[in-house]
Amino acid sequence: MRAFLQLLIVAATFSSHKVFAGDVRGRVNATNAFAQYNYPLANTLVVLSRFGEASGKWIPVSQAYTNSFGEYFFRSMPPGRYQVEVDGQKYIFVVTSERFQDIAPILIRR
Repeated sequence: MRAFLQLLIVAATFSSHKVFAGDVRGRVNATNAFAQYNYPLANTLVVLSRFGEASGKWIPVSQAYTNSFGEYFFRSMPPGRYQVEVDGQKYIFVVTSERFQDIAPILIRR
């Protein structure tokens, strides 16, 4: 019985340290000299890279295209340091263990 209780305590300790993957979502807007307001940038490639601690380099892990509202989504991303690249511009952010995470809108100047 005592061994069973010890096993339960160990299992509870490990289960409290689970690493959850979350969904990341963001938006890409554009502006130019002729536009009075920012507008959504549709059908634009967004490349997601994760920082490799061992290699010290950014490793591409996924890509997506923005929808007609300029939105992009990456599903089930484990916590860590990430970078999105849009139209040659790079933005670094950290994914936490939250289920959903919004990334600040990216503004592309054209």
